[in-house]
Amino acid sequence: MQPAQNLPVPHRIWKEVRSYAIITLGLLIYSFSWTNILVSANVMGGSSGGIAMLIYYLTGGENGGIPIGISYLLINAILVTTAMFIIGPKFGIKTIYAMLVISGLMTVMQLYLPPNLLGLADDKLLSAILGGGLAGIGIAIIFMQGGSSGGTDIIAMIVNKYRNISYGRILMLCDVIILGISVLIFKNITALIYGYVVVGVFGLTLDFIIAGNKQFSEIMIVSRH
Repeated sequence: MQPAQNLPVPHRIWKEVRSYAIITLGLLIYSFSWTNILVSANVMGGSSGGIAMLIYYLTGGENGGIPIGISYLLINAILVTTAMFIIGPKFGIKTIYAMLVISGLMTVMQLYLPPNLLGLADDKLLSAILGGGLAGIGIAIIFMQGGSSGGTDIIAMIVNKYRNISYGRILMLCDVIILGISVLIFKNITALIYGYVVVGVFGLTLDFIIAGNKQFSEIMIVSRH
């Protein structure tokens, strides 16, 4: 296969357009899972989406709370700016694109789509499973195109610069803290349990898709030569 830099200009342009189109699909799925499944059922999740949801409910929720898309953008802007000073400008244009588009999509979906579009608001378990699964699918699509949604991924990079701790452990710790705070807001331990379901399904879905995408076949030939 020809390296990307050796492809004719039209082919390279088409490849980039196709990549951004696929990323946008992933962003649509991820944003929908938050605004029209998890938020509708009052089910928490992790990462910066979870922090944005906390801010949404702390500022009034359905009674005029700050849209999660706006909080998501502000949180990531702070994280990216901090990371650029600490670990350098290692964030690609696709990550910045993803952060901006997610913010816009979440804001538009939350404002203009019916809050209980799928009719699952009263079924928290199904909402947690479906929301976590769709979020995992969306992020997996973004990752496979070389993008990132920012959020706690950036926190993991900052911590890992100074401490030899795996990214997975840092992300899990961030999610545990975010979900722990949700108990103080919802005043209900079930919010924490459903939040862990979201995080678990999200992680399993993400790993399953990423690992499946990297499968390959090996043929070993043994001969005298």
